[in-house]
Amino acid sequence: MLQPPSNRSMGSVSHLCGSIGAIVTGLGLLVPLLIWAIEGSKAKRDDPLLEEHLKESANAAITFILALVLHGVLMLVLIGFVTLLVHWLLYLIWTIRATQALGNNQQYRYPLTIRIIT
Repeated sequence: MLQPPSNRSMGSVSHLCGSIGAIVTGLGLLVPLLIWAIEGSKAKRDDPLLEEHLKESANAAITFILALVLHGVLMLVLIGFVTLLVHWLLYLIWTIRATQALGNNQQYRYPLTIRIIT
């Protein structure tokens, strides 16, 4: 049985902490992974849509962490500063769209995301 959107606050927190936490502190990227690890099995049983959102948010955070390495290498030739800014802005937009989709009881897939957690 699907839970009402008001009970899906951890999904929204997971989406938004990934992008906002990436710029405020790099540790913010770990929040979606921790939320998925703690809430994932319960959500899988009680609310499959929330569980899918938690997995997708965690996968997006993992992908962003991996991309940070590439951006760091590109910073050696100075273009990495631009690619990091553009990637973070896109990540922020995608997290807002994902949060809206969760509130509307819809699936959301982050573009350009490696799906490690299945």
